[in-house]
Amino acid sequence: MHRRLRRIITETGAFAHSPEKPFVLASGRTSPYYFDMRRLNAHPEGLHLAASAILGQAPERARSVGGMEAGAIPLATAVSLESRGIGSPLKSFWVRKSPKSHGTGRLIEGILEAPYILVDDVITTGSSVLRALEAAGDGCAGICTILFRGSDRDRARLEEAAPLHAIFTQDDLLSDIK
Repeated sequence: MHRRLRRIITETGAFAHSPEKPFVLASGRTSPYYFDMRRLNAHPEGLHLAASAILGQAPERARSVGGMEAGAIPLATAVSLESRGIGSPLKSFWVRKSPKSHGTGRLIEGILEAPYILVDDVITTGSSVLRALEAAGDGCAGICTILFRGSDRDRARLEEAAPLHAIFTQDDLLSDIK
């Protein structure tokens, strides 16, 4: 499964390399490597494989799965769908960047039940995941991502909140793609 997922990352163009003009990441850091997992999430088999791998890492006691808009929406939905075959399927939710200005004014959409897991397609510093955690409140059983590309310090900061599980690290993918 991991080998096929790596191949799809390459085939979909979810990886870019530009040493001459480094990419500015959401964290504000720059990198000659950019991983656009939205391209993977738009590929039916890629999204299925990523969701299966995340479900395999998810704590069994979890009752829901979600994260920040927009990166976590397809992933949380796919993990929820994949969970239909387990004893207690996971409901899905997502956290808005700001509450709706109309209707219910919700910050969280969908069904959030603790214990929950947070997902994100790519984590560098984890600031998006930590914003989702702050909004969702107590009860986070784990954080799962397709790609963790942060530092040891970033990992430690996230692990203070909940166990971090990554399908790949940046080094895992760079060893195959270079």
